[in-house]
Amino acid sequence: MNAAASALYALWGTSWRARGVLEFLAQDDAQLLRSGTADAAVLDWFEPSYRPVASTGLAELEECRREHDRLSFPASAMEDSANAYLPEQVLVKVDRASMRSALDCRAPFLNRALFEYVWSMPQNYHSERGVGKALLRNALPNLHNSCC
Repeated sequence: MNAAASALYALWGTSWRARGVLEFLAQDDAQLLRSGTADAAVLDWFEPSYRPVASTGLAELEECRREHDRLSFPASAMEDSANAYLPEQVLVKVDRASMRSALDCRAPFLNRALFEYVWSMPQNYHSERGVGKALLRNALPNLHNSCC
């Protein structure tokens, strides 16, 4: 798929990009997702006395977004999983289900030092032949083959 897209992109005339219906192609993701007036509209939702604090919070979110935008695709997906999907979806559901069943569930790979160490490794260590978790799969090959 990527090869076909690259070939089509090479044939696509540069004068056709960012014209008329295709004008959105001239913008990056951040520009497409956010208009310049978004923060002002959000601040209007707050009481006037809380707007300075809300403005500070929005500035912090904007800085996080800029930092995230600098990441390439695999790294941005990993960051999304670690910062949003994992704590807000997976861990919450596991916690609720385990409490309901009186089970003690642990997440052994959620050690912050381990996470930071693995995150600092080159991106090509994280996947192999399009399959993620390459480090873990290579470290525990017998366990992986017996359970899956």
